[in-house]
Amino acid sequence: MTVLREVFTSFSTIGRLLIMGSFEAYVLEDPYHEIKIPGQTCIPYGRYEVAIIWSDHYQKMMPYLLRVPNFDGVMIHTGNVALETRACLLIGRQKGPDRVSESQVAFDSAYPKILKLCQSRHTYIEMLRG
Repeated sequence: MTVLREVFTSFSTIGRLLIMGSFEAYVLEDPYHEIKIPGQTCIPYGRYEVAIIWSDHYQKMMPYLLRVPNFDGVMIHTGNVALETRACLLIGRQKGPDRVSESQVAFDSAYPKILKLCQSRHTYIEMLRG
């Protein structure tokens, strides 16, 4: 999987999630900062393993990015604006200024694909500048 970050504002970072090279959804994250600001910074560029792990917050299995430096509990989940990210990746079908929408539809489409990848092999997501 790949996230191509393309739009950078002082409020958010927006990119595209590709699964097996095909567009799956838009991704909204916190804004980019060279130095981490707790709860206000997108994760660093790089490659991270993805695993399906129980989420106490969502009370179900969720996709997590593992071993992200200086970050804990980074998930791919639903939401619309950066205030809802908590340093996670929000996915949506549509994008707008500093937001994504149709998030549940995007998650319901992406989750089975991510689950299948994670069940069949070690799965990674690469965070790139688009």
